[in-house]
Amino acid sequence: MSDAFTEKTHSLELGLSAFNINYDKSSELLQKCNDLKCYSIFVARVRQKISEGKPLRQAIIKAIQYCKENDFLKDYFSNKEQREVLDMVNFKWDWNRAMEVRAEEAAEEATKKATEAKTIKVVINMLKDREPYEKISRQADTPLENVMEIAKRNNLAYN
Repeated sequence: MSDAFTEKTHSLELGLSAFNINYDKSSELLQKCNDLKCYSIFVARVRQKISEGKPLRQAIIKAIQYCKENDFLKDYFSNKEQREVLDMVNFKWDWNRAMEVRAEEAAEEATKKATEAKTIKVVINMLKDREPYEKISRQADTPLENVMEIAKRNNLAYN
């Protein structure tokens, strides 16, 4: 495929292996990984129910019931998580919702970075005042190891 591009840029060519995880009793891969085998059985049951004429939502519910009854990913398919599984498998792409989620994640990341920056500033100021590390850790609500690392990085370490 790389030969299709005439313009050379910095690039990395990557080779991947693909594995068929459709349920097959004789699959060596599925025999080695029980969770993957159980997931494969779940997907096979959903497909079977759809082929029998069930709507996707019903097929998913039936497959979950089958898996619970036969000890396939029983913990995963607890009642608390059934709705989550339904939502995940019965997924319908919504561009607007995807953008909302992206914005929420970006806001969370920005808040996290701002909090970290504020913590570092507080720690540095307290280090400059030569406050004890333990006191800085408590007041800045950060582990002692972080205080010591910030001190070291900013040439403010002391005993």
